[in-house]
Amino acid sequence: MTTYINKLLEISSSSLSSRKVMMHELFELGTSERVDELHSILNRSNGFYTFEGAFHLYSLESIDNTLGLVDWNRNDLWINDYNGLTQGALFFAQDIFGNQFSLLNNNIHLFNIETGQFEFLAKDFDSFCKLLLTDFNFLTGYSFANSWQVIHGKLPNGKRLSPKIPFVLGGQYDMNNLFLADSVNLMKTNGNIAAQIQNIQDGTKINLSFNHI
Repeated sequence: MTTYINKLLEISSSSLSSRKVMMHELFELGTSERVDELHSILNRSNGFYTFEGAFHLYSLESIDNTLGLVDWNRNDLWINDYNGLTQGALFFAQDIFGNQFSLLNNNIHLFNIETGQFEFLAKDFDSFCKLLLTDFNFLTGYSFANSWQVIHGKLPNGKRLSPKIPFVLGGQYDMNNLFLADSVNLMKTNGNIAAQIQNIQDGTKINLSFNHI
């Protein structure tokens, strides 16, 4: 286990599941060097939270009302709502707003759930963990997780913070613009938005319709 992965695990919660993860179970989701690295992490901590729950790495299996890697990456759960924008990605973690950390083309990317766009972050998990530890507030939304929980208490399993007015549509990064949302409904709603705003130029007026609220 490399240096920055160790540091991240040291400050994270205990493992969400005590179940040992078998390599073939991950290979059913995708094959790459990065999947080998993810397997090593999951064998040490099968799912965890850190930065006051702002960063959530999924356990392999679903547990305690929290979906795991296998269920979370099912096409019929929320991925199909993105109309092909997620093709080839394996989603392994999320930030406080539900933005997804993913494996794509053998690299680690951040998937913006409102726009459906991927942003390259790192070439391997140790580099990713270094980046996460260095810039955790920006990458995880830690300050919002902290402020919300000071007022409302611990975030329930299966919930993330969502803007009342989507950020991509001009909503503010402000506590007054946030509410507690079910993770799956959050993804479905944002998938609906992302699918409708594909290829639309900035500043264009649009009328959105929603199948999932």
